[in-house]
Amino acid sequence: DGWVALFVGNDGMWKRFVEVMGLPALADPALATTGGRREQRDHVLGIIQDEVLTRPTAHWGQQMGAAGVATGPGNDLARAPA
Repeated sequence: DGWVALFVGNDGMWKRFVEVMGLPALADPALATTGGRREQRDHVLGIIQDEVLTRPTAHWGQQMGAAGVATGPGNDLARAPA
């Protein structure tokens, strides 16, 4: 129903992000570090994108915010001024 921007800036935040997403594939030790996630970027993004599309943007904003994961709405040109 819209865009959501997720900012997972460190390994601790990644752990919380994985818990909120409920995706055990992302808890793989090979993905526990920024370097590991960078090496498998396309794989990681595919998993995340598939799951994010299952719920409205407000859900992710609430869940991520409660877990301390930085998030915000992604605005297009029409919504940005608002």
